[in-house]
Amino acid sequence: GEYCIASVRQPSSSVFSVNTTGVTSIGSTMSFDVRTGAGSYWLLTFSFGLVAPGTGITLPGFGGELLLDPSLGLGVTVSGVGSNSLLLTIPGDPSYQGQEWFTQGFVAGGAGVQFTNISGVKFW
Repeated sequence: GEYCIASVRQPSSSVFSVNTTGVTSIGSTMSFDVRTGAGSYWLLTFSFGLVAPGTGITLPGFGGELLLDPSLGLGVTVSGVGSNSLLLTIPGDPSYQGQEWFTQGFVAGGAGVQFTNISGVKFW
């Protein structure tokens, strides 16, 4: 089945959060805002869908669960150290209207390694 972001949201923590901001209409620029400690390494990946909690990917030594649907992955990753804002210019192509992208990843810092909260964006 298909899951909406509200039903699978993993809470952000004091260690890491990713949020989407800005206008998400085609032809606009929006951003993914990453907030974490100055020395924390993070990596995000993207997917068109989510899986149900309890059916995601877990890894030894990682806190939490990766809930992006790997069969619907976008094949894109971004990474960094510390807080950052990642700008995304949404193409003016009408085929993007109605698409929904989700992002999640992991962060390695003072509290060990954990999967991040999920953030999503729907283009209109």
